Amino acid sequence: MDYRAIAQSLVELHAALRLGPVARQLSELDCGTFLALQLLSSGDAHPCELSRKMGVSTARVAALVNHLERGGLAVRRPDPDDSRAVTVSLTPAGKARICEKREAAVSALAGALQALGPREAQAYLRIQRKILSHMTQHGQSASGLCAEKEAMQICE
Repeated sequence: MDYRAIAQSLVELHAALRLGPVARQLSELDCGTFLALQLLSSGDAHPCELSRKMGVSTARVAALVNHLERGGLAVRRPDPDDSRAVTVSLTPAGKARICEKREAAVSALAGALQALGPREAQAYLRIQRKILSHMTQHGQSASGLCAEKEAMQICE
């Protein structure tokens, strides 16, 4: 079996999916904004923690947090345990935005999964989890993907 050819097909498929309805639901938020909102939806975070989880520089996180603050989605606050540090947290508008965008994406994806039927939809989910597990066990980047589960909790 030619796993490289399969991987190439998956990369091309993934790129095409980014142009589909789920991606359009999220297009208002760039990837960094969406990921930061997901991470912050599980609670306050230090900018260095966001940098580590997102796999980007602290300068990029600073610019991203500035963008979130200007949009009224997040706020910096002094760290109660360290007067030299700040934490970043979502505003009510930020919580509403991540919930709104995730719900729109979930609705669009649910329609596609329904077309697969229950058996294939479950198989697809199982395979995606297995691939993610393999990638994280072998040190490949899955930055922020662990935040997906936590982000769902804030919307419930």
